[in-house]
Amino acid sequence: MLTDWSYRLVDEPDEINAAGFIDLFRIWEARRGAADQAALADLDEPVLADWSGRLFSVDVAQPVPHFKRIGANLVDLFGADLSGRAIDQESVGVGARRMAFMYAEVRSTGKVALASGLRVGPAVGVQVYSVIHLPLQEPKGKIRLVLGGLILGTVVVAGGSGC
Repeated sequence: MLTDWSYRLVDEPDEINAAGFIDLFRIWEARRGAADQAALADLDEPVLADWSGRLFSVDVAQPVPHFKRIGANLVDLFGADLSGRAIDQESVGVGARRMAFMYAEVRSTGKVALASGLRVGPAVGVQVYSVIHLPLQEPKGKIRLVLGGLILGTVVVAGGSGC
């Protein structure tokens, strides 16, 4: 289960670099060129190969955002393949309302969001994770999808009797 989830909208590459997402951000930035956001068509599989398994996309144009595709590492993180499912229908442990609000902000502002929290479970103990959310535009310039990338941090506490 994911807990203690928070996010912030960011403008500065320094914040993105500190969170460990600078490579993925630079790909997105290079593909967008002079546009406000990159388009999904600009982000082909070979370009994103280093992030394989750690990417997901969310359709934010629907009244309730839906996961479109989920990488293998995220299936493990959530314990299920959430592709095609609305975020309010899934118990990912982070509050679907807050997540939907974040996606609405990313869609309306076109800004990148960074999120972080804790993964808690018997197999992993407590593990820190971070996620970047990159807006993707349609040909007409509207944001329909958000591309997400995941970084799992170190295990804080695993198994045992605790501290």
